[in-house]
Amino acid sequence: LQKTGLKSAPILDQFFEGLFPLLYLKFVLPLSWSAAGIIFLLFIPITHGGSWLWHFLLFRPPPENYPRLVRSAVRFREWRACHLPLARWQKLFNFENVLYYRLVIGTVFQLAGLYRQGKRNALELRLRQVSFQFANLPASFDNFTILFMTDLHLDGLDGLTEKIIEQVRDMEVDLCIVGGDLRMEMYGAIAPAIRQLRKLLEQVKSRHGIIGVLGNHDCIEMVPDLEDAGMMLLINDSYAIEKKGEKIWLAGVDDPHFYKVHNVDMAFRDVPDSDFVIFVAHSPEAYEEASAFAPELYLCGHTHGGQIRLPGRGPLFTHCRAPRSMAAGIWQAGGMTGYTSCGVGSSGVPLRFNCPPEITLITLRNKH
Repeated sequence: LQKTGLKSAPILDQFFEGLFPLLYLKFVLPLSWSAAGIIFLLFIPITHGGSWLWHFLLFRPPPENYPRLVRSAVRFREWRACHLPLARWQKLFNFENVLYYRLVIGTVFQLAGLYRQGKRNALELRLRQVSFQFANLPASFDNFTILFMTDLHLDGLDGLTEKIIEQVRDMEVDLCIVGGDLRMEMYGAIAPAIRQLRKLLEQVKSRHGIIGVLGNHDCIEMVPDLEDAGMMLLINDSYAIEKKGEKIWLAGVDDPHFYKVHNVDMAFRDVPDSDFVIFVAHSPEAYEEASAFAPELYLCGHTHGGQIRLPGRGPLFTHCRAPRSMAAGIWQAGGMTGYTSCGVGSSGVPLRFNCPPEITLITLRNKH
C-alpha cells in the first residue's frame, strides 16, 4: 500500500475478507445467524487492529541514528522487550522466560531448600586472570591489560554492584570491555540497571576508556544512556587503539543471539587485513562469521558458563547455539582464540551452583 500510495479502508477491507468465509462456515457448521453475526462483528475490529499493529511495528520510522538492521522480526522483538508503556503486561509477551525461570527453576530450588544458598553463590564474585600470547601483537601492546565484564544484570541481585566495585576500585587497566546484558529481565524498566552501571563505571580506571556491545537483554534505546555513563558502544563497528605509532583494533557486533542483528562484514569494513584484532560479541554464536576475518581474539559471554552446573557433568543448559565447548573459558575455532566469560550476574533466577560469577583480567603478551 505504501508503494502504490493507497490507504487502508477500515471496515470495507475486512467486510469482504470475513463475509465470504463466514457464509461458507455458516452452511458447513451448525451456526445460527445470530452467532455468525456476532463472529462477523468481532472479526472486523480484531483484524483491523492486528493489521494496524503489524504495520506500525514494521513501517514506523526508526529513531534518529538507528544503527540496527531493520527487519520485521527485529522490530517485534524490540517492541515486546523494550516498549515501556506495556508496563506489567510485558510479562505476557515473555511467557517462556517467566514460565521456565520463575515457575520451574525457581520452584525446584525453593522446594529443595537450596534457593538461599544459590543466591549466596551468585554474590561470590571472583577475579579470574587469563593471559594470551600472540606472535603478531605489536610490541608496544605487550602486557596490555583488559578488564572484561559481561552479563552484569545489575538490577537483579541486591549487593552485586558493590561486590564488583570491591574488585575493580583499586585496579588500573589499559582497557575495559563490557560484553552486554546490563538488565536482569528481557522486559521492563531499564533505568534501575543504568543507575547501577553509572555507579560502577565511576570506579573503573581504564587508560583507553570503556568499550561495550549490546546483549539480548539490552534495548537499543539504552545507547544514549550508556554513552552518557562513559561507555562507547560498538554496534557492528570498529575502533582503533594507538600506542607509540602502533595500533590494535576492536571490532564489535550487535546481539547475535536474540535479535540476530550482528553484521560482521560491517564491523570489519574499516579494519586493515594485517592488523591485530580483538572481536567482541555478546555470545559465541558469531564464531563462524568472525573466523572468516581471522581476528586474533574473540571475547564473549551470554552463557553464564551454564550458571547451574552438575558436578562432573557440566551445565544443564547453555542457552546458546554455539558448541558446548564454547560455553566457558578458552576455546579455539578456525585458528582464532576465543574466551567465554562465566559472567558477573545471574539471568532468569539469581542463583548459581558450581559456576561462580567472574570478572576477567586479560593480559596480552607478545610471543617473542
